[in-house]
Amino acid sequence: MSADFWNRIAARYARDPISDMAGYQATLERTKHYLTPTAHVLELGAGTSSTALELASRVARYHATDVSSEMVRIGRQKAEGTSIEITVADADAPELHTGDYDAVLAFNLLHLVPDPARTLAHVRKMLGPGGVFISKTACLGDAALARRSLIGAMIPIMQVLGKAPRPVHFLRGPALLEMIRAAGFDILEETSSGAALPRHYIVARKV
Repeated sequence: MSADFWNRIAARYARDPISDMAGYQATLERTKHYLTPTAHVLELGAGTSSTALELASRVARYHATDVSSEMVRIGRQKAEGTSIEITVADADAPELHTGDYDAVLAFNLLHLVPDPARTLAHVRKMLGPGGVFISKTACLGDAALARRSLIGAMIPIMQVLGKAPRPVHFLRGPALLEMIRAAGFDILEETSSGAALPRHYIVARKV
């Protein structure tokens, strides 16, 4: 996943309001159920660390990562005075394969990584025994045909113009669940939201 696009839009990304605040709050509340005061948590694709700031006080250690150095810079400013560790790292970075995280979080990320199946295999290496992987993913392949066709036509043009990231995968919910299972996880919870652009919230435990 190229950092250039995310570096360019980082300032605007930090300013823009969350488009679905109710959905975001619901995601936070569900995620809190799986976090404990002794947990070590890793967040992949953390952006400017807004979610880290919401969740870090509930755990012993919170490590937020993003491929974009500019996102990380802004995140560090926002998190100044907290214990959150914020570093530049790709979701597939070998240095994250510590095997000692109790939870790995990836919100709005899996459809943007070069190879989702490979990233899921790497996530399993990051987690300790019985650790949980918590994700929320835009499943563009589940959108209605007309919307899916429109998005499919627009994204290549936007990528050429530098207005969209590369890559963007058109994942489908059932296929994503099977991909997570195939990577060595049991599904604990799965919900979907958003009729126009379905997003799947999935909690899976390492087996």
